[in-house]
Amino acid sequence: MGVISRKLGTIAAADGTKIEVEETFLTTNPVLYDSIYVVGGTTANQEKIQQDILNFVYETYKYYKPISVAITGQLYIHASKDNNLDGVVFAANNPNFEKDFVSAITKQRFWTRI
Repeated sequence: MGVISRKLGTIAAADGTKIEVEETFLTTNPVLYDSIYVVGGTTANQEKIQQDILNFVYETYKYYKPISVAITGQLYIHASKDNNLDGVVFAANNPNFEKDFVSAITKQRFWTRI
């Protein structure tokens, strides 16, 4: 497990919790991860990080991997007639969020996205 962001260092969660960033979008690739957990937030260069996150989510989706989406990360993936969200687990209105994401990770790939 690793935290990926715009730059290395420590970031602060909304509740003040400090989180160590282990990789940057520039130095890693979604193929190296079994799944991702997408969260939101704000930073000095918001447009750039949003594009980085969107690209990372797209690549993870393209490789049929599980994606978990926090309430704060919902803007990075949306249901539409053009995408199949099999293996994408949303936290919003989901009392079984953790269990559903673990189940998705166990499945590993979602070939029905083809």
